[in-house]
Amino acid sequence: MKRFEVLFPPGEYRALAEAAKTSGMSASAFVRVAVSEKQHRTAARAEVASAGVDLGELVRELRQEVGRLRRDLMDDNARGLELIRQEVVRSLKKNEELQKAFVLALAGQTAPPSKPSRPAPPDDGPMRIPG
Repeated sequence: MKRFEVLFPPGEYRALAEAAKTSGMSASAFVRVAVSEKQHRTAARAEVASAGVDLGELVRELRQEVGRLRRDLMDDNARGLELIRQEVVRSLKKNEELQKAFVLALAGQTAPPSKPSRPAPPDDGPMRIPG
């Protein structure tokens, strides 16, 4: 153990000596305990700061993952809507053909008319709503 001297103003030294006397230790032992406690608090504070930095990194990664999941969910939703739209278009065509066949059967005709009943709607892209 190394030895060193510390100079205190008289008022602080009296307070230190009184605190040491009330705890039942010598002034030097009291100072050693105080320095040790200070070092432990400093180490604990450094660990908390390090944990805060690690936690900040985890929060950033979590936010990125949530963003990726949201984008994936929006893409899945768009794909699902497109599949539903395509299914609705197929269903509408099939219903139209069945209705034509039913009307022709009621009229007693077997051949469909040569011209379509309505023109095909313009294609407005993958998100077009039929009808």
